[in-house]
Amino acid sequence: MKKQFIQVAPEKRTEQLMVRMTKSDIKTLRKIANKHRVTASKAAHDIIVSAVETILADDTHKTTQK
Repeated sequence: MKKQFIQVAPEKRTEQLMVRMTKSDIKTLRKIANKHRVTASKAAHDIIVSAVETILADDTHKTTQK
């Protein structure tokens, strides 16, 4: 399984993130990006941000329940 890197920094930001993905994952990401008419980098950025927000929301919900 050959791995590739995709650079995730669609906007000029102070930090960049390198994500290790398989070729098939990158193909899937590009299909999603083309469907929504954005770059693969922007699609990856949006997916990661959404995942982080979900994790933080779940974590906040769990800590407030205790």
